[in-house]
This record gives sequence, structure tokens and C-alpha cells, in this order.
Amino acid sequence: MTVFIDADSCPGKARSIVYRACAKHSIPCVQAANRHIPHPPQVTMVITSNKEGAADEHIIAAAQEGDLVITRDIPLASQLLENNVTVLNDRGTIFSRDTIKERLSLRNTIAEFRAHGMLEPSQKNYGPKELKAFADCFDATVHKLLKSQPS
Repeated sequence: MTVFIDADSCPGKARSIVYRACAKHSIPCVQAANRHIPHPPQVTMVITSNKEGAADEHIIAAAQEGDLVITRDIPLASQLLENNVTVLNDRGTIFSRDTIKERLSLRNTIAEFRAHGMLEPSQKNYGPKELKAFADCFDATVHKLLKSQPS
């Protein structure tokens, strides 16, 4: 198992939780972004080009069944789910094949409304409540994936 972080949009506090857990369980951790993002030495940093979606492309190409990806990018999550990769966002939501199409549709509708000035840009806060939800979900998911690995 490897944990991948779509690091361009993942909050630093959530990344720190991932770093500590990966170090504790000796799980490889790779973060991808189009710029350098500070990280501990045991984390592999992949700096992609500035091309739109380059970090996503790297994660799609590298992640395999049994891996875990942290992203809030719903189209990326959809592609990863097709490859049987476990995906969760930085707020503690696990993406599933059962709900991803609905999430994509809602995301696209909201983006269209924003593009036409019908909705204000999102001002979602990332506070202790969201961080705890992520930490709890991440911990449970890591333990579940570790147990499912062949000995």
C-alpha cells in the first residue's frame, strides 16, 4: 500500500496527519503537486508541470488497487475508483462507486452556476471539526487497508 496526496489542495494539517501515520506504519507516502510543498524526508515529493491536471495524471498513472489517495478533486476520485483505488477527501468523506456520479453531477452544476455568477465562490472553513473527521476516517481506512493486505 502507498498513500498518495493530491497536495495542491490538501490542507497542511491534514498532510501532517498523513505523514505521521505513514511513518508510524512504515507506509510509503507520495505527494504530487505542481510546486514544492514542504514535507518530511520520508515523503516522496513529485513536482509536476504547471499543466492543468498534471498532478492528477501522475496520481492516476501511479496509484494501484490497494493504495489510498487523499484528494478533494471529484473527477480525479472518479477515475481512481474505476481502478479500484480507495479515495477520501480532506474532510473525512470516502468516495464510493455508488455515489461518485451524483457527486460529479452536483459538482458540475455548481461550477456552471458559479461561472454564470449565480453563486458566490465557496468560503468553506477548515477547522478542528473537519480535521478530526479527516483524522478519524483516515485512521480507520488505513487500518482497514493494512488488514486486507496479503501477509
